[in-house]
Amino acid sequence: DLAACLIQPTTLNHRLSTPNKLFEAIAAGVPLLAADLPAIAEIVRRWEVGWLVDPTDIDAIRHGLRSLIDQPELRAAMAERARIAAATELNWAHEFAALADLYDRVGGS
Repeated sequence: DLAACLIQPTTLNHRLSTPNKLFEAIAAGVPLLAADLPAIAEIVRRWEVGWLVDPTDIDAIRHGLRSLIDQPELRAAMAERARIAAATELNWAHEFAALADLYDRVGGS
């Protein structure tokens, strides 16, 4: 199994955002073939959960896909790191705690 998160850099929002698909794949413990865009790349590199490609280059996508398909051990390691990322940090409970802390600091509570 693997997921593709190949958002096209057609707008500033697309270039700088982190799509839900990225977090859904990580939560599912599935390695990613992902767009090498700033916000996506930061997460994929930090957690080593996928292969980054230029989403506008069909040959790069083909190569990345083939590389992941041909390396089941690599996919398994990425999947394990995705499960760890989801369990420890990339989940709603962790994000809620950070958001609640921010609200407390801004609201002075």
